[in-house]
Amino acid sequence: MDKNTLWESALAELQLNLSAANFQTWFKGKTDIVALEDNLVEIACSSSYIKNWIESRYQGQIKSILEKVAGNNLNLMFVVKSLEKELHNKEASKRSAQKSFQPTPLFFDPDRKDFEDALSKARINPSFNFSSFVVGKSNELSWAVAKSIAGSRTRIYDSFFVYGGVGIGKTHLIQAIAQEVLRNDTSLKVLYCTCEDFTNELVTSIQTRTTTNFRTKYRNSDMLVIDDVQFLSGRESTQEEVFHTFNAILTSGKQIILASDRPPGSISKLTERLISRFEGGMITEIGEPDIELREAVLLAKSKAHGIDLPPSVTHLLAESFPKSIRDLEGGLVRVLTYSKLTNQNLSSDLIKQVAWLTTKSKSRDLTPQQVIKVVADYFSISPKDLISTGRNADIILPRKIAMYILRTDLRMRLAKVAEIFNKSDHTSVIYSVKKITSLISNDGKVRELVGEIRKHIFT
Repeated sequence: MDKNTLWESALAELQLNLSAANFQTWFKGKTDIVALEDNLVEIACSSSYIKNWIESRYQGQIKSILEKVAGNNLNLMFVVKSLEKELHNKEASKRSAQKSFQPTPLFFDPDRKDFEDALSKARINPSFNFSSFVVGKSNELSWAVAKSIAGSRTRIYDSFFVYGGVGIGKTHLIQAIAQEVLRNDTSLKVLYCTCEDFTNELVTSIQTRTTTNFRTKYRNSDMLVIDDVQFLSGRESTQEEVFHTFNAILTSGKQIILASDRPPGSISKLTERLISRFEGGMITEIGEPDIELREAVLLAKSKAHGIDLPPSVTHLLAESFPKSIRDLEGGLVRVLTYSKLTNQNLSSDLIKQVAWLTTKSKSRDLTPQQVIKVVADYFSISPKDLISTGRNADIILPRKIAMYILRTDLRMRLAKVAEIFNKSDHTSVIYSVKKITSLISNDGKVRELVGEIRKHIFT
């Protein structure tokens, strides 16, 4: 059996055994047998990351399938090699001439002015590109999926939904996809928007009777990128429009990219049919950055500033701002600014001072109204309902959490918290704080919930 037939048979077997998302991400168009001599099979992977991933997770399964197809024992060797030419030649006879979302080849270099105009029209930040996105364990899968989408000539997932906490790089990543697609073909209709933008434009189109223009704009996109999808919560008209836009884009063979601070099933007051649509594509999570990723980000950012950070300073900075990439970058800028203004060297004492001032400033500058709004938005209720005396079941837990944060994080007096929530005395505040404290200790879901809300407030 020749190597091409062997690998095609193996891929067919893998496709049956793996989810569509995993097969598309790690195997299709990214692997091939480049040599078959005696009992040694040399398998090429399009990147070192894909090679390492397949070797560590699928090597045994691949070996078993290949031996089953070949009928004898085999040894595997994985290598990194560009497969663009080989795969292009193999698939040339199979591809139809349809245009369905096909960026031009990756080596295409568009006129700079056209490219900048395309980015502006698509609402893409030029600094949000793949080259400035630092990859680590917490985001490597999301990055790999994003790169595969940006470099593909055809749609490989019905949709891509990436989620994670505040300030960890979701917006950067999804805009990087859009930017890479436009870099390859500036004629494509690519559009980025936040859920808030989408809603506001929808409302305006209804008021001005221009809904046809609104729908044409979004539904005719080659790639539509929607950020902050969690704000669909409770917005029935917007959800209806997103549902039909989603279907129109999929039907036309185009691509939709979505980002949220939580997975689809955790977005409250989201219709089941939208949850089903979002979960029908590729979903990945960007977790909190570990110490190695934070250090890598600091090294990249300090290099951009023309500064060579000592390892000890880099490590301490990474430990001092652990919550998010956004927080980390802000911390670096503040440290560099303090160092320049006070004529101090970058030292551990300076970093500790800046970190302390940052934490103190955040807590001092926050108002009770800001905390209440964040909590209300998270649970898709109004701030007015949150501070009311109503006993609706949907409000009781959010109200207790808001009281708890005001008391424990902002250090507000019990009487003041009671006044904000229209309580005659502070006994209910004491009860709420004790209740949430107990739930955080004993209930993992509540502990995670409060942690997420705190991230939204303090980052």
